[in-house]
Amino acid sequence: MKRRDFLKYSAAAVPVAPVTILAGCGGSDAPVVVGQPIASEVFTTAQYTVVPGAKPAVPLHLNEVAQFSQYGYGTWTLGQPLPIEVRTDLMPAAYEATAVSKKAKLLSFFTISDIHITDKEAPNQLLHVGRVMEQFSASAASIYSPGMVYSTHVLDAAIQTVNALHAKNPIELACRWAMSATAASTTNCVGTSTSLTVR
Repeated sequence: MKRRDFLKYSAAAVPVAPVTILAGCGGSDAPVVVGQPIASEVFTTAQYTVVPGAKPAVPLHLNEVAQFSQYGYGTWTLGQPLPIEVRTDLMPAAYEATAVSKKAKLLSFFTISDIHITDKEAPNQLLHVGRVMEQFSASAASIYSPGMVYSTHVLDAAIQTVNALHAKNPIELACRWAMSATAASTTNCVGTSTSLTVR
């Protein structure tokens, strides 16, 4: 297949998927949202990866978030980059990679998965129940995570990072997989979603 055919059929089959974000459910008196700046220098996983710190020795419950940093929860460092693999196994059996003398970049893309925006104020959420019940039943931990209240912050930082990378090296394709918001947030904010595009 020629490169032009690949791009033509790919564009028809996998268009640039918009990342759906919720524009807020407040009325006209809703507070003004102020953005948070990210680091001035951004990286891809071809340069660094994020490596979690050592497992904390003291187990804590979800309702003890205030003690997380004291006992080493949430620590991380920069690790080695992910290798860029040459996938010759996708080619016909007679293909010889060593015979290729002319190489060109096809495109730059990013993927974002399982954003799960959570509306902590929604009355139909079980966040408080999960936070309290986890100390009695570990299975209740799937209802609540301390990171849920930061879901919009994390998405904002991710898209700011993509925009910064795009400014250095244009990104032609964006792919969004899985859920953008919890079912409760989707129901409460019907009609307020907007399409997010890479600048």
